Amino acid sequence: MASAVLSELADSNGTIKAKIDEAVVRERLSSSIYGSPSSAFRELYANELRACREARKRGLNPVIEITLNKKERTLTIQGVDSTGMTKEKFTGVLAVIGETDGGGSGTETETGTGTGMEMMGLGYMAFRVLSDTILFEVRSLESGETFAYLGNGDVYQSVPLSRPLEKTGTRVTVTLRNGVDIDNGLPGEIRRICRYSDIDTFLTKIDEDGKNDDGPAQINTPRLADDSGWQSAFVEIYDEDIEFVAYGLDVREKEKEGRAVETLLLRLPIQAPLIESAFPFDLAILNIKNETKYPPTVDRERLTEQAQKDIIAALKQKLSEKLPGVLDLRTLDDLRKSDYRLLYADKLYTRLEGLYRPSAETLEISELAGAEVSSISLDENGELVEDRHSLFVDLLDSRNIFYSEALNREMLYVLAQQYRDAVLFNLYDPRSGKKRFIDLFKKYGVRFDAAEEYRRIKAGLPEGWQKGVPRRPPADTGLPNEILIHRSGVSSFLIHGFYFKRLVRCSTKYPTKAGLDGGRFIFIERISDYLPILNQVDSTYRLAKLESRSWATARPDIVTLEKFIETLRKKEVETSDGRLAFEDIQRNGKRPAILVYDDQRLASVYRPEGDAVFIPADPETAFELAVWCVYHKMGYEIRHVVPEREFGEATGVDRFHYFNRRHNGVESYETDAMTVANCAFHVALAVKDKALVGLYLKAVERENNAGKAIRERNFVLELWERRTRAEAEAGGGEIKEG
Repeated sequence: MASAVLSELADSNGTIKAKIDEAVVRERLSSSIYGSPSSAFRELYANELRACREARKRGLNPVIEITLNKKERTLTIQGVDSTGMTKEKFTGVLAVIGETDGGGSGTETETGTGTGMEMMGLGYMAFRVLSDTILFEVRSLESGETFAYLGNGDVYQSVPLSRPLEKTGTRVTVTLRNGVDIDNGLPGEIRRICRYSDIDTFLTKIDEDGKNDDGPAQINTPRLADDSGWQSAFVEIYDEDIEFVAYGLDVREKEKEGRAVETLLLRLPIQAPLIESAFPFDLAILNIKNETKYPPTVDRERLTEQAQKDIIAALKQKLSEKLPGVLDLRTLDDLRKSDYRLLYADKLYTRLEGLYRPSAETLEISELAGAEVSSISLDENGELVEDRHSLFVDLLDSRNIFYSEALNREMLYVLAQQYRDAVLFNLYDPRSGKKRFIDLFKKYGVRFDAAEEYRRIKAGLPEGWQKGVPRRPPADTGLPNEILIHRSGVSSFLIHGFYFKRLVRCSTKYPTKAGLDGGRFIFIERISDYLPILNQVDSTYRLAKLESRSWATARPDIVTLEKFIETLRKKEVETSDGRLAFEDIQRNGKRPAILVYDDQRLASVYRPEGDAVFIPADPETAFELAVWCVYHKMGYEIRHVVPEREFGEATGVDRFHYFNRRHNGVESYETDAMTVANCAFHVALAVKDKALVGLYLKAVERENNAGKAIRERNFVLELWERRTRAEAEAGGGEIKEG
């Protein structure tokens, strides 16, 4: 191996001088620094991103167009309305490893300091991870020159342009090696890397037949705070070095799925494990605008350890300056308007130690927020609501909160004639600092004039007003005031630059006096067997543990598991084996394969693989089937979207254009996108007219509105059914495929 790198030459004195084989050194450097296709793509993209930023400073409107051609196995990155470079600079960049196109430091800031995104000559060598050759096609903004070179990293040959360059910029094309995953791996990495780019970036995918039915799709989100998948930003910091946007505050949960902080360098993702775990946010995005001050490692895969420590220190300082303006309270109205009431009631801000020191007023209002109280109020129907033990913060939806030693129904009714949202409350445990609390209630505007207002308002009421005073409902027997209910929910997670939605199981305390009928509660003794269903399908059903059989006797509105199962026994659904009742599904012995899809007509045209019975079902029916299967110890499967392979076989197109949000093999729970994909699959199976199917698939491609896809699906299916009936009648019963 050594002889391949060094040529040993001895002079007349016997001295041996070694010459370096430049081609071998370049190959080794490029492969060791850029170890993966994603890092190689990032470097090529970063070079063009830098050129586009320079063009924007000169008044142009640059964009970056990326093309993945599966037929040719090529990747193209083109800056349009960008700077390009002169032939002289181009030659210098490629001739010397580490040279930049401006002779500067090899660093950059978003404000323009510095002259290069990396060591440009070596940066372009990144292509060697992706390909054996690279084609540069350039139209220079500075000189107007147009030229093209094809090379392998060692030798570059002037060649004609493959096609004209109508605007200034650089077009870089590589032919991908067979080991590069052009179907899923590379497209996903391209989207991840370009997601927060500040230059509009478009991805075009050309299929194996050379067709591009999609058109270019924009894959970047220029403003960090514009992501619609999350609530409005909790805190934002912008200065000359960094921009930081936190979308949610989670100081209760230490264990988080995915990254707490997504770190970017000049709008490109970079690994920063120290930063990712340093802040107690649900989700935050950090963009480092100055890589001179906060440099990456040489492979640009991660920030240096020192840079991460410096960023953490700087961010902590800026947050300590910013958070008081976000979190400090001065009045009860401030607490009433806050999205983070429990942060104060439970004093969870103590977990922000080192970032936030509450003001004296905030500490006092927090003490009130967490005060344990008893209260009475009227609901929207004028019925009495009594809460014997809650927190004061729970009363703040009302603006007319009266402290009263006696929680008198008549007094409440009279006050409500003028103050519709009136609440009477007192301390749950008067022994715990009563004077302190009362002084604070008075300081922050809680009303203590309930008796005076009662007398004043009562004097103006008509005779017989006492008939309207609400009666106290009879006490429930057997059931506690609160029960723990379990339900399905949907949460969003940021994982490697993409948002994914997951079904999660949630638990909530529920007041039994509110009634159990409307909530669709099911009471189950062995509830742990059924809780996993809540992670499989989002339904309006709620599960609660049946602690005692006496509950069902005391409350006729309780639905036990046994009662629920009995209501399902005769319920019928369409299946791939015909219309069956739940009890028939149990008897036939086949494993139910359930697709959460609203149109049961799919059952007549789709047959599952293996020994299974296919059942398309809405979320409620899917939940019922799952409960039925668990109760009868039957295996079952629930899907929300048809598999990619089956979708491709049925439609002849890539499911990506309809639904392809995956992470580590897990589907992202996006009901609209799933419905669109399932509708496309249904139409492709049911309709035998390829032209009609093609029109439908084109109409709903990249559609985000499930309602529109369903309307178009119903129209096409009805059109096909009418046509086949007409052809059958005209042909004596024979149905011909279109």
